Amino acid sequence: MKKIFYLLILILFSPAYVNAFGLGDVVVGTALNEPLEGRIELLSASPDELDSLAVTLADGETFTKAGIDRPFILSKLRFDLVRSTDSRPDYIRVSSQLPIQEPFLNFLIEVSWINGRILREYTILLDPPSYDFRSKINRAESQQTIIEYDDSTEISTYKQPNEDEEIKSYTPRTNYTGKDYGPTVRQDTLSEIAYKTRPDRSINLDQMMMAIFRANPQAFINQNINGLKGGYVLQIPDENVIREIDLREAKAAVRSQHAVWSGAGFEEEGPVVEESEIASDAAEVDVDEDKAMESINTDSYNPELRLVAPSDDTEESQETGVNKPTKSNDLLLAEETIETLTQENFELKARLKELESLVEKLQPLLSLKDDELAAYQVQLSNEADETVISTEDEAAFEEATEDEAAFEEATEDEAAFE
Repeated sequence: MKKIFYLLILILFSPAYVNAFGLGDVVVGTALNEPLEGRIELLSASPDELDSLAVTLADGETFTKAGIDRPFILSKLRFDLVRSTDSRPDYIRVSSQLPIQEPFLNFLIEVSWINGRILREYTILLDPPSYDFRSKINRAESQQTIIEYDDSTEISTYKQPNEDEEIKSYTPRTNYTGKDYGPTVRQDTLSEIAYKTRPDRSINLDQMMMAIFRANPQAFINQNINGLKGGYVLQIPDENVIREIDLREAKAAVRSQHAVWSGAGFEEEGPVVEESEIASDAAEVDVDEDKAMESINTDSYNPELRLVAPSDDTEESQETGVNKPTKSNDLLLAEETIETLTQENFELKARLKELESLVEKLQPLLSLKDDELAAYQVQLSNEADETVISTEDEAAFEEATEDEAAFEEATEDEAAFE
Protein backbone atom coordinates (compact mmCIF):
# COMPACT_ATOMS: atom_id res chain seq x y z
CA MET A 1 0.00 0.00 0.00
CA LYS A 2 2.84 2.39 0.87
CA LYS A 3 4.52 1.57 -2.45
CA ILE A 4 1.40 2.48 -4.39
CA PHE A 5 1.09 5.71 -2.40
CA TYR A 6 4.65 6.78 -3.24
CA LEU A 7 4.09 5.83 -6.88
CA LEU A 8 0.99 8.03 -7.08
CA ILE A 9 2.90 10.93 -5.52
CA LEU A 10 5.70 10.59 -8.08
CA ILE A 11 3.24 10.46 -10.97
CA LEU A 12 1.10 13.36 -9.81
CA PHE A 13 4.02 15.66 -9.12
CA SER A 14 6.02 14.83 -12.24
CA PRO A 15 6.17 17.70 -14.81
CA ALA A 16 4.40 15.64 -17.47
CA TYR A 17 1.26 15.48 -15.34
CA VAL A 18 1.36 18.88 -13.75
CA ASN A 19 1.28 20.74 -17.04
CA ALA A 20 0.49 18.37 -19.94
CA PHE A 21 1.12 20.49 -23.02
CA GLY A 22 -0.27 18.87 -26.16
CA LEU A 23 -1.73 19.29 -29.62
CA GLY A 24 -5.35 18.88 -30.65
CA ASP A 25 -6.84 17.68 -33.94
CA VAL A 26 -6.48 19.59 -37.18
CA VAL A 27 -9.63 21.36 -38.42
CA VAL A 28 -9.73 22.25 -42.13
CA GLY A 29 -12.08 24.82 -43.67
CA THR A 30 -11.10 24.59 -47.35
CA ALA A 31 -11.64 22.15 -50.21
CA LEU A 32 -9.58 20.67 -53.02
CA ASN A 33 -7.99 23.13 -55.48
CA GLU A 34 -8.18 25.92 -52.90
CA PRO A 35 -5.44 27.46 -50.72
CA LEU A 36 -5.25 25.41 -47.54
CA GLU A 37 -6.59 26.97 -44.36
CA GLY A 38 -6.69 25.01 -41.11
CA ARG A 39 -5.88 25.18 -37.44
CA ILE A 40 -4.41 22.92 -34.74
CA GLU A 41 -5.52 23.75 -31.21
CA LEU A 42 -2.90 24.01 -28.47
CA LEU A 43 -3.77 22.19 -25.24
CA SER A 44 -2.69 23.39 -21.78
CA ALA A 45 -0.02 25.77 -23.05
CA SER A 46 1.48 28.15 -20.49
CA PRO A 47 2.60 31.70 -21.41
CA ASP A 48 6.27 30.75 -21.02
CA GLU A 49 5.84 27.81 -23.37
CA LEU A 50 4.05 29.96 -25.94
CA ASP A 51 6.83 32.56 -25.83
CA SER A 52 9.44 29.94 -26.76
CA LEU A 53 7.20 27.86 -29.06
CA ALA A 54 8.46 27.03 -32.57
CA VAL A 55 6.48 25.04 -35.16
CA THR A 56 8.06 23.53 -38.28
CA LEU A 57 7.58 20.68 -40.71
CA ALA A 58 9.70 17.70 -39.67
CA ASP A 59 12.85 17.05 -41.67
CA GLY A 60 13.31 14.28 -44.23
CA GLU A 61 15.16 11.98 -41.83
CA THR A 62 12.28 12.09 -39.35
CA PHE A 63 9.80 11.31 -42.13
CA THR A 64 11.93 8.34 -43.19
CA LYS A 65 12.13 6.95 -39.64
CA ALA A 66 8.34 7.25 -39.34
CA GLY A 67 7.82 5.48 -42.69
CA ILE A 68 6.03 8.46 -44.27
CA ASP A 69 6.66 9.94 -47.70
CA ARG A 70 7.67 13.60 -47.85
CA PRO A 71 6.52 14.96 -51.23
CA PHE A 72 7.50 18.41 -52.42
CA ILE A 73 3.99 19.80 -51.86
CA LEU A 74 4.49 19.59 -48.08
CA SER A 75 7.23 22.20 -48.27
CA LYS A 76 4.57 24.70 -49.40
CA LEU A 77 2.73 24.45 -46.07
CA ARG A 78 3.15 27.22 -43.50
CA PHE A 79 2.78 26.80 -39.74
CA ASP A 80 2.21 29.98 -37.69
CA LEU A 81 1.45 30.40 -33.99
CA VAL A 82 -1.68 32.50 -33.43
CA ARG A 83 -2.17 34.02 -29.97
CA SER A 84 -5.84 34.61 -29.23
CA THR A 85 -6.76 37.92 -27.66
CA ASP A 86 -10.02 36.69 -26.13
CA SER A 87 -10.85 33.62 -24.05
CA ARG A 88 -10.54 31.23 -26.99
CA PRO A 89 -7.53 28.87 -26.99
CA ASP A 90 -4.37 29.58 -28.95
CA TYR A 91 -3.76 27.55 -32.09
CA ILE A 92 -1.32 26.78 -34.89
CA ARG A 93 -2.43 28.03 -38.29
CA VAL A 94 -1.78 25.64 -41.19
CA SER A 95 -1.96 27.44 -44.55
CA SER A 96 -0.64 27.65 -48.09
CA GLN A 97 -0.51 30.48 -50.60
CA LEU A 98 -1.16 28.30 -53.66
CA PRO A 99 -4.17 25.99 -54.18
CA ILE A 100 -3.65 22.43 -52.97
CA GLN A 101 -4.28 19.88 -55.73
CA GLU A 102 -3.56 16.82 -53.61
CA PRO A 103 -6.63 15.05 -52.15
CA PHE A 104 -4.53 13.59 -49.32
CA LEU A 105 -1.91 15.37 -47.18
CA ASN A 106 0.01 13.24 -44.69
CA PHE A 107 2.70 15.08 -42.74
CA LEU A 108 4.68 15.31 -39.49
CA ILE A 109 5.06 18.56 -37.57
CA GLU A 110 7.67 19.32 -34.94
CA VAL A 111 6.68 21.60 -32.05
CA SER A 112 9.51 22.61 -29.72
CA TRP A 113 9.61 24.89 -26.69
CA ILE A 114 11.91 25.61 -23.79
CA ASN A 115 11.06 22.43 -21.88
CA GLY A 116 10.53 19.84 -24.60
CA ARG A 117 9.56 18.80 -28.09
CA ILE A 118 6.55 17.08 -29.72
CA LEU A 119 6.35 15.18 -33.02
CA ARG A 120 2.86 14.44 -34.31
CA GLU A 121 1.44 13.02 -37.53
CA TYR A 122 -1.62 14.50 -39.24
CA THR A 123 -3.65 13.33 -42.24
CA ILE A 124 -5.89 15.75 -44.13
CA LEU A 125 -8.51 14.66 -46.68
CA LEU A 126 -9.62 17.44 -49.04
CA ASP A 127 -12.96 16.92 -50.79
CA PRO A 128 -13.73 18.44 -54.19
CA PRO A 129 -15.56 21.80 -53.97
CA SER A 130 -18.48 20.40 -55.97
CA TYR A 131 -19.75 18.54 -52.91
CA ASP A 132 -22.75 19.97 -51.08
CA PHE A 133 -21.42 20.59 -47.58
CA ARG A 134 -23.76 21.27 -44.67
CA SER A 135 -20.75 22.72 -42.95
CA LYS A 136 -17.56 23.84 -44.65
CA ILE A 137 -15.42 22.73 -41.72
CA ASN A 138 -14.37 19.10 -41.91
CA ARG A 139 -12.45 17.39 -39.19
CA ALA A 140 -9.48 15.56 -40.64
CA GLU A 141 -8.24 12.27 -39.28
CA SER A 142 -5.45 12.48 -36.74
CA GLN A 143 -3.27 9.43 -36.29
CA GLN A 144 -2.35 8.95 -32.64
CA THR A 145 -1.34 6.15 -30.33
CA ILE A 146 -4.77 6.22 -28.66
CA ILE A 147 -7.59 5.94 -31.20
CA GLU A 148 -11.17 6.96 -30.45
CA TYR A 149 -13.89 4.83 -32.01
CA ASP A 150 -17.42 5.79 -32.92
CA ASP A 151 -19.88 3.10 -31.85
CA SER A 152 -22.59 4.22 -34.28
CA THR A 153 -23.07 1.88 -37.25
CA GLU A 154 -22.65 3.70 -40.50
CA ILE A 155 -22.40 2.63 -44.16
CA SER A 156 -20.30 4.55 -46.64
CA THR A 157 -22.32 6.02 -49.49
CA TYR A 158 -21.30 6.71 -53.06
CA LYS A 159 -20.22 10.25 -53.88
CA GLN A 160 -19.62 11.30 -57.48
CA PRO A 161 -16.38 13.30 -57.76
CA ASN A 162 -15.83 16.06 -60.27
CA GLU A 163 -14.35 14.51 -63.44
CA ASP A 164 -13.46 17.90 -64.97
CA GLU A 165 -10.82 18.70 -62.37
CA GLU A 166 -7.31 17.43 -62.96
CA ILE A 167 -5.23 16.06 -60.10
CA LYS A 168 -1.57 15.90 -61.06
CA SER A 169 -0.29 13.71 -58.24
CA TYR A 170 -1.12 12.61 -54.74
CA THR A 171 0.47 10.84 -51.81
CA PRO A 172 -0.84 7.25 -51.63
CA ARG A 173 -2.05 5.91 -48.32
CA THR A 174 -0.01 3.25 -46.62
CA ASN A 175 -2.72 0.57 -46.97
CA TYR A 176 -2.47 0.50 -50.79
CA THR A 177 0.29 -1.78 -52.10
CA GLY A 178 -0.48 -1.64 -55.83
CA LYS A 179 -2.24 -5.01 -56.02
CA ASP A 180 -4.64 -4.74 -53.11
CA TYR A 181 -6.17 -2.08 -50.86
CA GLY A 182 -7.13 -2.54 -47.27
CA PRO A 183 -8.29 -3.37 -44.84
CA THR A 184 -11.18 -1.02 -45.52
CA VAL A 185 -12.73 1.17 -42.84
CA ARG A 186 -16.22 2.61 -42.51
CA GLN A 187 -15.07 6.00 -43.75
CA ASP A 188 -13.92 4.58 -47.10
CA THR A 189 -16.05 4.90 -50.23
CA LEU A 190 -15.63 3.03 -53.48
CA SER A 191 -15.33 6.26 -55.47
CA GLU A 192 -12.38 7.45 -53.35
CA ILE A 193 -10.66 4.07 -53.55
CA ALA A 194 -11.18 3.93 -57.33
CA TYR A 195 -9.92 7.49 -57.70
CA LYS A 196 -6.74 6.65 -55.81
CA THR A 197 -6.00 3.23 -57.28
CA ARG A 198 -6.72 3.65 -60.99
CA PRO A 199 -3.43 3.17 -62.87
CA ASP A 200 -4.01 5.87 -65.50
CA ARG A 201 -6.05 9.05 -65.88
CA SER A 202 -7.44 7.81 -69.19
CA ILE A 203 -9.43 5.17 -67.31
CA ASN A 204 -12.86 6.47 -66.39
CA LEU A 205 -13.77 6.47 -62.71
CA ASP A 206 -16.94 4.44 -63.34
CA GLN A 207 -14.90 1.79 -65.15
CA MET A 208 -12.51 1.57 -62.21
CA MET A 209 -15.34 1.30 -59.67
CA MET A 210 -17.08 -1.49 -61.58
CA ALA A 211 -13.78 -3.36 -61.99
CA ILE A 212 -13.14 -3.27 -58.23
CA PHE A 213 -16.78 -4.17 -57.53
CA ARG A 214 -16.69 -7.22 -59.83
CA ALA A 215 -13.38 -8.38 -58.38
CA ASN A 216 -14.65 -8.11 -54.77
CA PRO A 217 -18.41 -8.82 -54.68
CA GLN A 218 -18.19 -10.18 -51.13
CA ALA A 219 -17.10 -6.76 -49.81
CA PHE A 220 -20.40 -5.01 -50.60
CA ILE A 221 -23.74 -5.15 -48.83
CA ASN A 222 -26.62 -6.28 -51.10
CA GLN A 223 -24.20 -6.36 -54.04
CA ASN A 224 -24.35 -2.57 -54.27
CA ILE A 225 -21.36 -0.27 -54.79
CA ASN A 226 -22.61 2.03 -52.02
CA GLY A 227 -22.56 -0.70 -49.35
CA LEU A 228 -18.80 -1.03 -48.88
CA LYS A 229 -18.04 -3.12 -45.79
CA GLY A 230 -15.27 -2.55 -43.29
CA GLY A 231 -12.39 -4.93 -42.67
CA TYR A 232 -11.95 -6.24 -46.22
CA VAL A 233 -8.82 -6.28 -48.37
CA LEU A 234 -9.88 -5.31 -51.90
CA GLN A 235 -8.14 -6.91 -54.88
CA ILE A 236 -7.24 -4.26 -57.49
CA PRO A 237 -7.62 -5.62 -61.07
CA ASP A 238 -4.95 -5.20 -63.73
CA GLU A 239 -5.17 -2.36 -66.23
CA ASN A 240 -6.07 -4.74 -69.08
CA VAL A 241 -9.01 -6.13 -67.11
CA ILE A 242 -10.22 -2.62 -66.30
CA ARG A 243 -10.10 -1.50 -69.94
CA GLU A 244 -12.17 -4.51 -71.04
CA ILE A 245 -15.19 -3.04 -69.24
CA ASP A 246 -17.37 -1.04 -71.62
CA LEU A 247 -17.58 2.63 -70.60
CA ARG A 248 -21.31 2.98 -71.35
CA GLU A 249 -22.07 -0.23 -69.50
CA ALA A 250 -20.07 0.95 -66.49
CA LYS A 251 -21.80 4.35 -66.37
CA ALA A 252 -25.24 2.73 -66.70
CA ALA A 253 -24.45 0.24 -63.93
CA VAL A 254 -23.23 2.98 -61.59
CA ARG A 255 -26.33 5.10 -62.19
CA SER A 256 -28.60 2.09 -61.71
CA GLN A 257 -27.02 1.01 -58.43
CA HIS A 258 -26.98 4.55 -57.14
CA ALA A 259 -30.70 4.92 -57.95
CA VAL A 260 -31.51 1.64 -56.20
CA TRP A 261 -29.56 2.67 -53.11
CA SER A 262 -31.06 6.17 -53.01
CA GLY A 263 -34.73 5.25 -52.99
CA ALA A 264 -35.91 2.67 -55.49
CA GLY A 265 -35.61 -0.08 -52.89
CA PHE A 266 -34.50 -3.67 -53.27
CA GLU A 267 -37.60 -5.01 -55.01
CA GLU A 268 -37.64 -8.28 -56.88
CA GLU A 269 -38.47 -7.96 -60.54
CA GLY A 270 -41.26 -10.07 -61.97
CA PRO A 271 -41.06 -12.08 -65.20
CA VAL A 272 -40.79 -10.04 -68.36
CA VAL A 273 -43.70 -10.50 -70.79
CA GLU A 274 -43.25 -9.74 -74.48
CA GLU A 275 -45.71 -7.42 -76.23
CA SER A 276 -46.47 -10.09 -78.85
CA GLU A 277 -47.64 -12.47 -76.10
CA ILE A 278 -49.89 -9.77 -74.66
CA ALA A 279 -51.42 -9.08 -78.08
CA SER A 280 -52.08 -12.78 -78.77
CA ASP A 281 -53.70 -13.23 -75.34
CA ALA A 282 -55.94 -10.24 -75.98
CA ALA A 283 -56.98 -11.65 -79.39
CA GLU A 284 -57.87 -15.00 -77.84
CA VAL A 285 -60.00 -13.26 -75.22
CA ASP A 286 -61.86 -11.33 -77.93
CA VAL A 287 -62.58 -14.53 -79.92
CA ASP A 288 -63.87 -16.31 -76.84
CA GLU A 289 -66.16 -13.40 -75.98
CA ASP A 290 -67.59 -13.36 -79.55
CA LYS A 291 -68.30 -17.09 -79.45
CA ALA A 292 -69.99 -16.74 -76.08
CA MET A 293 -72.25 -13.94 -77.35
CA GLU A 294 -73.23 -16.02 -80.40
CA SER A 295 -74.17 -18.97 -78.22
CA ILE A 296 -76.29 -16.74 -76.02
CA ASN A 297 -78.16 -15.27 -79.00
CA THR A 298 -78.80 -18.61 -80.76
CA ASP A 299 -79.62 -20.89 -77.84
CA SER A 300 -82.55 -20.46 -75.56
CA TYR A 301 -81.44 -18.80 -72.45
CA ASN A 302 -83.18 -19.92 -69.24
CA PRO A 303 -81.34 -18.56 -66.27
CA GLU A 304 -81.36 -20.55 -63.00
CA LEU A 305 -80.21 -19.68 -59.54
CA ARG A 306 -78.13 -22.41 -57.91
CA LEU A 307 -76.29 -22.61 -54.59
CA VAL A 308 -72.89 -24.18 -55.17
CA ALA A 309 -70.54 -25.21 -52.35
CA PRO A 310 -67.10 -23.67 -52.54
CA SER A 311 -64.56 -26.01 -54.11
CA ASP A 312 -60.89 -26.44 -53.36
CA ASP A 313 -60.02 -24.52 -56.49
CA THR A 314 -62.05 -21.57 -55.26
CA GLU A 315 -60.25 -21.57 -51.91
CA GLU A 316 -56.90 -21.74 -53.65
CA SER A 317 -57.83 -18.89 -55.95
CA GLN A 318 -58.96 -16.81 -53.01
CA GLU A 319 -55.75 -17.55 -51.17
CA THR A 320 -53.66 -16.64 -54.18
CA GLY A 321 -55.61 -13.43 -54.54
CA VAL A 322 -54.41 -12.27 -51.12
CA ASN A 323 -51.19 -10.29 -51.19
CA LYS A 324 -48.85 -12.41 -49.10
CA PRO A 325 -45.85 -10.71 -47.62
CA THR A 326 -42.71 -11.78 -49.41
CA LYS A 327 -39.67 -13.07 -47.59
CA SER A 328 -37.32 -10.77 -49.44
CA ASN A 329 -37.64 -7.98 -46.87
CA ASP A 330 -37.01 -10.35 -43.95
CA LEU A 331 -33.98 -11.85 -45.67
CA LEU A 332 -32.67 -8.39 -46.46
CA LEU A 333 -33.09 -7.29 -42.84
CA ALA A 334 -31.36 -10.43 -41.57
CA GLU A 335 -28.47 -9.94 -43.99
CA GLU A 336 -28.01 -6.32 -42.94
CA THR A 337 -28.11 -7.36 -39.27
CA ILE A 338 -25.41 -9.97 -39.88
CA GLU A 339 -23.26 -7.45 -41.71
CA THR A 340 -23.68 -4.94 -38.88
CA LEU A 341 -22.71 -7.49 -36.23
CA THR A 342 -19.71 -8.60 -38.29
CA GLN A 343 -18.53 -5.03 -38.65
CA GLU A 344 -19.00 -4.32 -34.94
CA ASN A 345 -17.06 -7.48 -34.12
CA PHE A 346 -14.21 -6.33 -36.35
CA GLU A 347 -14.14 -2.92 -34.64
CA LEU A 348 -14.18 -4.48 -31.16
CA LYS A 349 -11.21 -6.66 -32.09
CA ALA A 350 -9.37 -3.60 -33.39
CA ARG A 351 -10.13 -1.72 -30.17
CA LEU A 352 -8.93 -4.66 -28.07
CA LYS A 353 -5.70 -4.78 -30.05
CA GLU A 354 -5.16 -1.05 -29.46
CA LEU A 355 -5.74 -1.46 -25.72
CA GLU A 356 -3.30 -4.38 -25.56
CA SER A 357 -0.71 -2.27 -27.37
CA LEU A 358 -1.30 0.57 -24.91
CA VAL A 359 -0.81 -1.77 -21.95
CA GLU A 360 2.47 -3.00 -23.43
CA LYS A 361 3.66 0.59 -23.79
CA LEU A 362 2.70 1.41 -20.20
CA GLN A 363 4.57 -1.57 -18.73
CA PRO A 364 8.06 0.00 -19.15
CA LEU A 365 6.76 3.20 -17.57
CA LEU A 366 5.51 1.31 -14.51
CA SER A 367 8.82 -0.56 -14.27
CA LEU A 368 10.68 2.73 -14.43
CA LYS A 369 8.48 4.17 -11.69
CA ASP A 370 9.16 1.06 -9.56
CA ASP A 371 12.91 1.54 -9.96
CA GLU A 372 12.64 5.22 -9.07
CA LEU A 373 10.51 4.37 -6.04
CA ALA A 374 13.02 1.75 -4.85
CA ALA A 375 15.87 4.23 -5.22
CA TYR A 376 13.87 6.81 -3.32
CA GLN A 377 13.19 4.35 -0.49
CA VAL A 378 16.90 3.47 -0.28
CA GLN A 379 17.73 7.16 -0.10
CA LEU A 380 15.22 7.70 2.72
CA SER A 381 16.61 4.69 4.58
CA ASN A 382 20.18 6.01 4.30
CA GLU A 383 19.10 9.42 5.53
CA ALA A 384 17.31 7.82 8.50
CA ASP A 385 20.44 5.79 9.39
CA GLU A 386 22.59 8.92 9.25
CA THR A 387 20.13 10.69 11.54
CA VAL A 388 20.28 7.83 14.10
CA ILE A 389 24.08 7.76 14.01
CA SER A 390 24.37 11.50 14.55
CA THR A 391 21.92 11.30 17.48
CA GLU A 392 23.95 8.54 19.15
CA ASP A 393 27.21 10.51 18.73
CA GLU A 394 25.65 13.57 20.29
CA ALA A 395 24.40 11.58 23.31
CA ALA A 396 27.85 10.01 23.82
CA PHE A 397 29.47 13.44 23.69
CA GLU A 398 27.06 14.82 26.28
CA GLU A 399 27.69 11.81 28.54
CA ALA A 400 31.48 12.28 28.28
CA THR A 401 31.10 15.98 29.11
CA GLU A 402 29.06 15.14 32.21
CA ASP A 403 31.68 12.60 33.37
CA GLU A 404 34.47 15.12 32.91
CA ALA A 405 32.57 17.73 34.96
CA ALA A 406 31.96 15.21 37.74
CA PHE A 407 35.65 14.29 37.79
CA GLU A 408 36.68 17.93 38.08
CA GLU A 409 34.17 18.49 40.89
CA ALA A 410 35.52 15.47 42.80
CA THR A 411 39.08 16.74 42.38
CA GLU A 412 38.11 20.13 43.78
CA ASP A 413 36.38 18.53 46.82
CA GLU A 414 39.45 16.40 47.52
CA ALA A 415 41.75 19.45 47.40
CA ALA A 416 39.49 21.37 49.79
CA PHE A 417 39.45 18.46 52.25
CA GLU A 418 43.22 18.34 52.35
